Amino acid sequence: MFAEMEQFLPQVEKLMRSTVKVDSESEASNDAAGPMCCEHLETGGKRLRARLALAAAKALNVSPLDVVSWAASCELLHNATLVHDDLQDGDTVRRGKPTIWVSHGMAQAINVGDLLWAGPYLAVDSLPEKISEAVKYHLMHTLAHYSACVVRGQANELHLLQNGIADQSFYCQAIRGKTSALFELPVVGAALLAGYSRGEAQAIAAPFTNLGVLFQMQDDVLDLFGDKGRDEVGSDLKEGKISALVAEHLLLHPED
Repeated sequence: MFAEMEQFLPQVEKLMRSTVKVDSESEASNDAAGPMCCEHLETGGKRLRARLALAAAKALNVSPLDVVSWAASCELLHNATLVHDDLQDGDTVRRGKPTIWVSHGMAQAINVGDLLWAGPYLAVDSLPEKISEAVKYHLMHTLAHYSACVVRGQANELHLLQNGIADQSFYCQAIRGKTSALFELPVVGAALLAGYSRGEAQAIAAPFTNLGVLFQMQDDVLDLFGDKGRDEVGSDLKEGKISALVAEHLLLHPED
């Protein structure tokens, strides 16, 4: 299903970039934030959230053209969290390239993340005219809801780090916020565009909560045994992050 939707990814990419740039050419030369946002977006990524939105739309019989804006919204939000995460975690490399805060400073990284965070709402506003205002409202509300979930999850993760908490249940609670929310979001939006109510859409997306947990656990393992495009192997452990590996180890060996 993903393969069939690949043809729409260039439209998603184009919209993502146009959303964070200024509209007029006369103002473009004075736009410092837009080019930095595009610099981050050009580092690539799997665009998994966009692909998920497109695949969910196909499964729910929504026209791909009707979901391009939503797919771009999900990716913009995801990338906003990455810019802020890199700054908070002190990561110097992302996808093999220097992170925004390294290239442009901490203050500008906050600005870039904030602009990328505003982008999803602007992208939703570019949905086709046939999409009702009621559906757009529900999509905006959905963005706000899951944005809050991501921030709470990130705050909880930092709380674990700052207070030396390595309990598995606390770990899972944190990643349900910061990771699972961005797996549910694309599906909820696709279901809303398919005509489902907000409650029905959330029920359809519910299985993606656990998928997000599994994805984060796999990412934790990848940090030690794979290539995450960062500057070194085991960065999460060296930063003191409470990963799935740490939580499981301490569950088995609490004396440590």
